[in-house]
Amino acid sequence: MNKNIVIIICLSLLFVLPSCSNTEKLHLTNAEAIITNDESIVGSFTPKGKEKKVIPTDLYYKFTVKNNSNKDITQIDEIKIEPNRKLMSVVKNTVGSNIYNMDESKLTWKRGFSEIPSKGKGTFTLNYTLGAEKGSNAYPPLPSKEDLEKLKENALDGTLVMLENKKEIARFKLQPDK
Repeated sequence: MNKNIVIIICLSLLFVLPSCSNTEKLHLTNAEAIITNDESIVGSFTPKGKEKKVIPTDLYYKFTVKNNSNKDITQIDEIKIEPNRKLMSVVKNTVGSNIYNMDESKLTWKRGFSEIPSKGKGTFTLNYTLGAEKGSNAYPPLPSKEDLEKLKENALDGTLVMLENKKEIARFKLQPDK
């Protein structure tokens, strides 16, 4: 009887101990946020019947994530930012809508994914269009420089969430508590 109990305990430990490991599968090694109208990052277009191309201004995020596991991460479905209250307030006051919620946002956004090899790093980007200089009907007018600066100061006040095969695989605070 005691022998069976010992076997059951040993088998249970084989399954429980690996799930209690403190090793993080993924680690956020870098998070940057800039406001830019660099055409190589945000793109451009020429409205029909116009000669002058329009280059929007975006809030551009770039993240580097290290994979500490022995498995490649290849099926990233989505990355998103969950803003904290302060960032949400600044965004709504600056842009007029929640740019982080694709259903509510009145503006465009883009994202770029990469695979993360085992024991390697991957880079991810998110662009949220904030507006364009005057003379463009395609985008709302650009917020004031002061509003853009306030947005930039608070842009990392949130959490990065990553999903693989529609399941959350990582959640990272973008900056330490202030």
